[in-house]
Amino acid sequence: MSNIKIYLQDFDAIEQRNMRAFDDNWDLPRKFVLKYTSKEIEETAAEEAFKIFNAPEEMLDEDERLVVQQYRGHSLSVGDVVEVDGLEYLCAGSGWRTRKDDK
Repeated sequence: MSNIKIYLQDFDAIEQRNMRAFDDNWDLPRKFVLKYTSKEIEETAAEEAFKIFNAPEEMLDEDERLVVQQYRGHSLSVGDVVEVDGLEYLCAGSGWRTRKDDK
């Protein structure tokens, strides 16, 4: 089991700072939107979060639908962060990056 936290881009703050949204940049302002528990671990849990935030509800299993019902906002996109047990995964243009990878 993993503890998942979702941080989505704060578009108001990005606009105020004259930054580009949907950039795979660690420095983008984000806001915490949801915490849940997943059966998945590590990057697989980040992939699951991407699916939950982007797939139509009919493509989700019962547990995934329960997560979706807790939050309805914009989808998880490039520049958003999924934290899995304290390790942050940045949604990149293709796949995921971690702070550990970027050091």
